[in-house]
Amino acid sequence: MAIQVNRREMLALLGAAAASRMWAATALVHPTRIDHVSLAVKNIEQAMMFYRTLFGNEVMKDNKTDRRFLRIGPCYLSIAPAAAGQAIRIDHLCTGVANVEMVAAAKAAVESAGITVKGSNRDFTIIDPDGVNIQVAANNAWPRMPNAAPEAGGNGEPPLFRAKGMHHLNVRVSDMEKSTAFYSKLR
Repeated sequence: MAIQVNRREMLALLGAAAASRMWAATALVHPTRIDHVSLAVKNIEQAMMFYRTLFGNEVMKDNKTDRRFLRIGPCYLSIAPAAAGQAIRIDHLCTGVANVEMVAAAKAAVESAGITVKGSNRDFTIIDPDGVNIQVAANNAWPRMPNAAPEAGGNGEPPLFRAKGMHHLNVRVSDMEKSTAFYSKLR
């Protein structure tokens, strides 16, 4: 089936492509996807039953803690019990970049823009104005999971969703102007 595009639509497409290239050239971090999202939960067993039902039973367990890693396509959820007194929340999100060299380059660029960074050239964390932790690491951390081994479990039923990855994440902010300025620096 051929798609027909009129001149106005073609100009809009070309403009969007040019803007996309300009954005990519000025970005401090060049994420290719959401690598993982880390959750702090009230009850790890209940959370695992819920997320296994939704997304499947491919789970790794950290050998040193109660943390679990549930695969969602090339991405994963990191799920751990909240520490005493800690809020039930999304603990952090991790944007994946192409490779370890890109992590080091992104870290240097973010630091040179005056944004505080914690971590190393292997992975680092930025904290947004509302306290959201944003980790930057090389893509495909799933097969390189340290101190983790496959965990049996689940109900044996097929998952409700056959997710191929994470598409996006919505972050609620308290001050749109402040957050826009912060995220604009990262773009």
